[in-house]
Amino acid sequence: MADPIYPLEANPQYDENIRALQDTDPARATTGLNPVFTKALNNTHRVRKDLDALKKSVEGPGGAANITLANGTTVEKAITDLDAGKAGLDPVTHKVKPEQLPPMDYDPTGTAAGLLTTHDGNGSAHND
Repeated sequence: MADPIYPLEANPQYDENIRALQDTDPARATTGLNPVFTKALNNTHRVRKDLDALKKSVEGPGGAANITLANGTTVEKAITDLDAGKAGLDPVTHKVKPEQLPPMDYDPTGTAAGLLTTHDGNGSAHND
């Protein structure tokens, strides 16, 4: 006769409250050990089901765009919303377009500290 296997729930809920075994617990499989192991196995089963669903969603039509974010928005809609925003993001890279960036005419010699000192020493610099 084959050894029995742990019965896993068809649709387990993740439960992080797993009772710790105590030194005073009787070492009985049916009432002491198996309930603890079954709960841990059901948690693993829940995570596996969620990962399988995520993998199926990502590999399906639309790929990662099918993933729903914690706020209920799909990745595809979040990107579309960003592209429609004030920044006018590049539709391919989803980055700010170079022509929207300010000129990068900084002084590479590191004179910013001196300019800051001059600015802060100006009595009218922060009158607003």
